[in-house]
Amino acid sequence: MVLEGKIAVVTGAGGLIGRHIAKTLASDGADIVVNDMVEQTAKQTAEEIEAMGRQALVTIGSVAKAEDVDAMVEAALERFGRIDIMVNN
Repeated sequence: MVLEGKIAVVTGAGGLIGRHIAKTLASDGADIVVNDMVEQTAKQTAEEIEAMGRQALVTIGSVAKAEDVDAMVEAALERFGRIDIMVNN
């Protein structure tokens, strides 16, 4: 597991490409901050990641809104203490 212990943020992780990216990072050992504008699809991605034995944190918001980005980063830091990888999908 190349990314064991790493924390990755993936925006757009509720969509097909973002979900694939998030799950690939998780399969390599990373825990994932699942960000999307659609809560239902973000939660689905998080459930799939947790079923793989990794941790997932769901944040809802748009990267086009500074306040949403700030909230996402704050939630990630509160839960995991750091961010190692950022994928702006």
